[in-house]
Amino acid sequence: MNKEIKSLLLALLPKGHQNPVAGRVIDETLDLKERERKLVIEQLRNDGILVLADENGYYLASNIEEIKKFVAKVNKRVKSEIRTIQTAKAVIKEAETRGAGQLSLPLDDMMDKLFGA
Repeated sequence: MNKEIKSLLLALLPKGHQNPVAGRVIDETLDLKERERKLVIEQLRNDGILVLADENGYYLASNIEEIKKFVAKVNKRVKSEIRTIQTAKAVIKEAETRGAGQLSLPLDDMMDKLFGA
């Protein structure tokens, strides 16, 4: 990704969570698509620049408490993704155990177990 885009995006970000910049504002200002913006932010983070985000937008940390809050939020999301992966693996295992070619068979059984027939 272009170093200039990284620098421009970084220049848009305020310090502290009080005035975050919405993703759409970044996109409009820098003429980026959402996916491009997310890639630039990912690259900044990989470069060691901790770009934080909340439901209102992006910002740079002004204190350790903001970083802790961000870490807790990301950790919660990651745990949710891990549970989803574990569920998917369980469905695969069940389908392979049954030799089922159709995923609907074990999924139907799992739905019955969870919600009753």
